[in-house]
Amino acid sequence: MTLLAGKLYTFTLESGATGGVDDPLLSLYSVLGSIITSNDDSDGLNSEITYSVAVSGTYYLSASSGVNGPGTGSYKLSASLPIADDFAETIKTTGKLLPGGSTSGQLELVGDKDWLSIALTAGQQYTFGLESAATNGLADPFLSLYDSNGTLVSSNDDNNGLNSELVFTATATGTYYLGASSSPNSNGKGSYTLSASSGSSGGVTNVSGTTGNDVLNVGVGDYTFDGGAGTDTVVFPGSLGSYSVEQTAAGYAIIAMGVNGDTASLTSIERVQFADAKIAFDMNGSAGNAAKFIGAALGTEFLKSGYNSLKGTAISLFDSGTSMKQLAASVVGLDAFIQFEGTNSNTDFVNYIYRTVTGQVASASDVAGLVKYLNDGMTQGDFLATVADLGLNVDLVGLAKTGIEYI
Repeated sequence: MTLLAGKLYTFTLESGATGGVDDPLLSLYSVLGSIITSNDDSDGLNSEITYSVAVSGTYYLSASSGVNGPGTGSYKLSASLPIADDFAETIKTTGKLLPGGSTSGQLELVGDKDWLSIALTAGQQYTFGLESAATNGLADPFLSLYDSNGTLVSSNDDNNGLNSELVFTATATGTYYLGASSSPNSNGKGSYTLSASSGSSGGVTNVSGTTGNDVLNVGVGDYTFDGGAGTDTVVFPGSLGSYSVEQTAAGYAIIAMGVNGDTASLTSIERVQFADAKIAFDMNGSAGNAAKFIGAALGTEFLKSGYNSLKGTAISLFDSGTSMKQLAASVVGLDAFIQFEGTNSNTDFVNYIYRTVTGQVASASDVAGLVKYLNDGMTQGDFLATVADLGLNVDLVGLAKTGIEYI
């Protein structure tokens, strides 16, 4: 059959309704008669091929029996009408992506794969992201990276939820190819967004995150990181004591102490991970909620030093979607908390929280006014959550300058 360049086709080979071949095997051959691809058992024991045509011409479809059948019987062979393919699955693709940019595409049929070329510089680290589009999005994107010859270098599935992300340091300067497809776990079609970090500029490696929760790595030299949306983490190879942390107009600067003094400038980065500790800067998110909760439940001395596992547990709970009320309700019911507080009576509970937050002993009238809420039906958990949300004894501005250190 005659196929047109730039078009996408689906070919199916099915067992006949009467006396059908048990296991159809479908093959596609080029204009020269050499095999391009084949498929067995794509749909049960039936076969299907999706192919993006690079060169117009006469191609050949072969119907035969697979290894699981006796080899005889009737079949039905069919081909879809040509569909315009935005990007071909070949190094001759017209799709291009620039470091620091993004582009949108679509997998028009099940089995479609899109390739886009990108120019990379040796020694530079790049972050590539493949995300489902907001409208008619690809359910489970799968990202691949190929070298200049079209040989697979790396791939990723589900590094960012169901979205995919690759961090890659180019070994050679030249053209590479990013492949967008559907995960083997999904086998779907739909729209996507493909993005790439900006590589190096003026000797500085620029790394851009995706709209998800990114984990970005620091190499040798100076870096700038822009995490974008989501809760993003930058990973440093050394211990916390090997770096200094400074606040900048755009975010933070992490400076390596030593001969090289490499600097990593951070924008829209919520977390930093070292070999022996982590720092959370998202005072308007989980870290801020953790600080306010610990301040109300245990006092600010727990935030100033130590107790890093406690801070980390609170941050992780808020990251996972736990609300302030849910965490407060679970804590006030713990025997350890009741023992720490002294009793679980409403009066003693109010006295404890008042002293923890203000550092002072409440007057009898203050206690009576607050206990009334509990006696009227408010739970101790809701009371603690309400006080924590106010953040009365927590310096969030000060914490934002240094972050919360945790394990």
